[in-house]
Amino acid sequence: MNHRTTLLAFFLLISVGLWLSQPVASYAFDCQSSGSGDWTNPAIWSGCGGGYPGQTTNDFVTIQSGHTVTLDNDLPSALYRLVIESGATFDLNGNALAFSASGGTPGLENSGTFTPDFGTIYFADSYGTAVHDVTGALNLAYVEIAGVGVTFNADALIDYELVIETGGYVYNTAPTYGPNSALTYRAMGDYTAGAEWYANVSSGQGVPRHVFVELGWVGFDPATLTLGAADRTLTGDLTISFSSFVAPPTGYSLFVGGSLSTEFGDFDHNGGTLVFNGSGGQYLYPNLGRIDVNNLIVAAGSQVILPDPSMDGGVFADGTVTNNGRLSQTIYISPFETETSVVFIREDSLSGNDTKYIGLDIELVNVSTPHDGYDITVSIGGNQDCTTDPTSAPVQRCFDISLWPSLGTGESATVTFYYLPGEANGNPEDGLTAYRWNGTNWQSAGTTVDHSSSGDPRWVQVAGISEFSPFILDDQAPTAVTLSTLTAHTPPAAPVFLLILLVILSLGISARDRVWR
Repeated sequence: MNHRTTLLAFFLLISVGLWLSQPVASYAFDCQSSGSGDWTNPAIWSGCGGGYPGQTTNDFVTIQSGHTVTLDNDLPSALYRLVIESGATFDLNGNALAFSASGGTPGLENSGTFTPDFGTIYFADSYGTAVHDVTGALNLAYVEIAGVGVTFNADALIDYELVIETGGYVYNTAPTYGPNSALTYRAMGDYTAGAEWYANVSSGQGVPRHVFVELGWVGFDPATLTLGAADRTLTGDLTISFSSFVAPPTGYSLFVGGSLSTEFGDFDHNGGTLVFNGSGGQYLYPNLGRIDVNNLIVAAGSQVILPDPSMDGGVFADGTVTNNGRLSQTIYISPFETETSVVFIREDSLSGNDTKYIGLDIELVNVSTPHDGYDITVSIGGNQDCTTDPTSAPVQRCFDISLWPSLGTGESATVTFYYLPGEANGNPEDGLTAYRWNGTNWQSAGTTVDHSSSGDPRWVQVAGISEFSPFILDDQAPTAVTLSTLTAHTPPAAPVFLLILLVILSLGISARDRVWR
């Protein structure tokens, strides 16, 4: 044997050795369906040693074309792989199915019909930490990942919930999240967002609907979710419960299409920008605490509803506040008070003139104390046209005000309306006054008392206001009889999404409580 032949034989031997050393499929039985029926009926299986798949660890299961198999109970052991052939049907039937392996390519492959029926798929590390794959078109109700990685594909749709448990992760490719779905982080320690939530992607695959952060030992040892240096988008609600959440840093943004609430959790803005860009009412809700943001943007067409800080905690901004949509807030005037300020965002504290974005001040006149208490609701449209009048361009801040109960005979209010210099819209600011929409046209709201045409913010103070509705600031009465973007808004009484999601999740709670370890 010459030298070249010897080298070739050596490298061939090494290559074969490396190939043999790779993790390979290690499964107990190669089970194939021989007919249709319930999963636990041994008569519909061949190759299972006289039983049914899942009685032993790591069975390879194939449901063959033309067969329909229904999972009629949870299985005692995790499968290695389930293949649903074209023309075959598998019904999870609301039960739970687990996968776990130490090597090879474990997971779930569908070329036929997969029906979840609110069932749960578990990928766990009970028998190994091999990366699982999910291939084919699949509507998955509930998926939990613990201790292993799972790679999905764009045709894998999470209908209700994907849960990341301790050690679990999505490897490379995320699923598509459905309109009623949630991505839940429930690991026992800190977690850094990965492929389960795509970075720098604003829609489609890898962009979650709702996100729940429930890390650590809830109530005892909270942990932290860190998003990292990238833009992140969710199209629904972000709920931080007894955990910490670190948003993208300076130069990056978190885009929220729904509400943001901290249920005894902590939101760390990390120097980045928080953008609300949903189409309906979005709550920014601290829940008895406070939320500190850096830069806050309300996108055009979006409405952010803030709580009464005296009851539910305040919202504070270290950076800038840009309102291109609407900010709404309801403030309670107690029976022994006759004046209040509607301050949407503050800089540091709830006291004094510490304001970052203020709507108005109101003083009730000829209202005796104690009274029955008042709720004043103010909605501010910023940086936008308030009327369709081509001859008069009012200040580009639109006020929608309601007071409940309404004022009585002889009672009135003095209101100070605030606006930003950039919203003046070329008006002679010393000549500004307030006009109120009476349902038909714009009329003088009252008697202008004072102005501030310098500084930031600017303001106009008007006395003798006895009725409330949409208001604008202008140096002349608009002649148009229609509103532009300004319409009366009543903040919803409660986040309806939570009620819907609770009902959906409750249907699958029995399956979710069964976790393989």
